[in-house]
Formats: sequence, C-alpha cells, structure tokens
Amino acid sequence: MNLKPEQLGKNIRRARLAADLTQEGLAERLNVSESAVSQWESGKTSPDLGILPELCVVLGVSADWLLDIGTETREKEIKEILARAKVLSDTGRDDQAAEILKEGLKKYPSSDALVYYLMYATYNDDEVIGLGEWILNNSMSDEFRHGAIQCLVYAYSSKGDSQKAVELALKMPRLPVSSDALLCRALTGEERKRHVQKYRGKMLDSLETSLFDGTDETAEAKRSIALFELLFEKGDFGFYNERLAKDYRILAKSSAAMKDENKTLFNLEKAADHALSFVAFYYDASFRYSSTLFEGMPGERVLCNENDNAAQIQLSSMKDSLFDFVRNTDGFRSIVERLTPVAGSWIVRN
Repeated sequence: MNLKPEQLGKNIRRARLAADLTQEGLAERLNVSESAVSQWESGKTSPDLGILPELCVVLGVSADWLLDIGTETREKEIKEILARAKVLSDTGRDDQAAEILKEGLKKYPSSDALVYYLMYATYNDDEVIGLGEWILNNSMSDEFRHGAIQCLVYAYSSKGDSQKAVELALKMPRLPVSSDALLCRALTGEERKRHVQKYRGKMLDSLETSLFDGTDETAEAKRSIALFELLFEKGDFGFYNERLAKDYRILAKSSAAMKDENKTLFNLEKAADHALSFVAFYYDASFRYSSTLFEGMPGERVLCNENDNAAQIQLSSMKDSLFDFVRNTDGFRSIVERLTPVAGSWIVRN
C-alpha cells in the first residue's frame, strides 16, 4: 500500500462515521478488536490487505476511494467545481452556485469541501443544519468544523432553537484566545501590522453588527454612520461604503415618512454616493486604505450576496412609494441620472 497510514486512517474514520458505525460496531462486523480499528484510524497501523475487500463492503465505499487511488484527479475536479461555484457566489448567484455544488456531490459525496461551500451557498435553515451537522460528524478539518458551527448557530437561532445554538457557540474559543487575537501578540514587524489591521476590520464588523438590535432602526443607522466616520477619518470607506449606503437608505425612508424633503434628498444623495463608491471599490484592484488605523491595507476581495450591484440596489430602493413626494424634484432626478449608467449586475473581477 503506497498510501500513508495517517491518510488511510482518516479515510476509514470518515467512511465509518458516514456509515453511522462506532469503532466497536465496525470491529464486530470485521471480527477484529476495537483496538485494531482505533489503531487504523489513528494511523499507527494499517489493515491487512486481505481484509480490505470486506472493509470496503462494510463501509460502503470502493477500494479506490479508501486507498485514495485517483486522488489527484479527484482533487483537481473538486477544485474546478469549487472555482466555478465561487465565480457565481462572488456575484450574488448563490442559487446557481448551489446547483453546481450539488451536482459535484453526486460524484463526490464524501467531499467535505463541497459540503462546506454548499452550506454557505444555501439559505434554507433546514438544509444548512443538515449540511452543518454532516460536517461536524464527518470532517476532520478545523476550518470546516468551525465554519459549520458558525452557520449552525445562525440557523438554529433562526429556527428558535436557542438551546442548541448556545450549546454549539460554547464549543468555540472565546475572543481573547482566538487565533486572530493571539496573532496580534505573536507576530512581529510588517506581518504583525497587516494582521492587526485585518483584526481591527473584523472587530469593526462585529461592533457595527451589534449596533442593530431592532429597537430604533433610525438611531442605529446614525450610530453606525458615526462609527465609520470616526475610524475612517479620511473618508476612504472602501468595503464599508456598502454598509453606509444601507444606513443612509434607512435614514432616507425615515425622513420620507415625515415628508421632510430636504433631509430625504440629502440622505438619498449620501446613499447614492456610497453605493457608487462601493461599485468603484469592487473593481479597483489597486485600492489602499489611507486612514490612520488601516493605512496601506489593501481592500480585500468582496463577496457580493446579491446579483444586482450596489447602484442597482440603490436605484431599486428609490422606487418605494415613500419617495413619491420628491420624485419629480430636480434633486431626485439628478440622483437617478448618476446611478443609472452604473446600475446593473455585478461582473466578476479578474
């Protein structure tokens, strides 16, 4: 056998879990000791060649799969499937990406990578739970398992199962001992600087999200805007232009509900500014932040959750009947004229 015992052990364990067998159960079916199965799965020993046919039958897998024969071709095809799906997900076509991933799973049903990315392309809570639980039961990748817990916490919370969500959340390390937090201390030099900047961005994402609890959407949007303007003192909001566009849309609707023409047009103008800036940011591979806390940091690749680009989303939001009282003003028409040439679908960046 050319396959390393460690990899063979991982394959046996993955197949055993998929077959819903315990180590004891597998040992009984093969008439070997439970210790022998444990040794195989830990990579300390390998099963005799003579037992492989029966092992494959019990586990319901082929010898080629168990021994990773054709692994290079398998991994190449899986990477190609993931690449095709990613192109679609990056521009908001998650439904199409999900179909590609599902087709891939028909050929490679044991691929935790395909299951993992399908989980993120799926918006049905029950499907997310099924995929996430499969990963927890079958994948040995910490990255995939942690991602599954994240998705499962959201899905179980959405379905009202707070107890299960809390149970899973508590399996994750707390913030001060996360790898991101510890690397801020462990790294040095330029590498540390860049990591700290990315860490600040992640903390900003969490803080901004925590501002919205549904108590007062208008006040929450104002706090969000103030937070971004404080941290990006040079107005180079980059990725966060999308958030700011949403915040100003909230304020525009609030002003429109009160029939305040000046504030409504002001907020719509600001929302349009940020929507257009976000589109420009998406296509600008040379973008670098200049504000103090993020100076020199490049804008990371944006994953768009919708097919429509930010300008199109802004333009569509302005069709709301709330804005009828300003629709025929010069200010409103000017905003529409600025958005229209840019509005449309996202185009995949090179």
